[in-house]
Amino acid sequence: WLAQLARRSGRALRWNEDRTLALGGGFAQAITS
Repeated sequence: WLAQLARRSGRALRWNEDRTLALGGGFAQAITS
């Protein structure tokens, strides 16, 4: 599922870079905390 998420994030990144980075950052923090 992680590969799917990365692909989806890549698509969203092209549409709305700031929002995707913010969501990605929050997601990464949740994973690593």
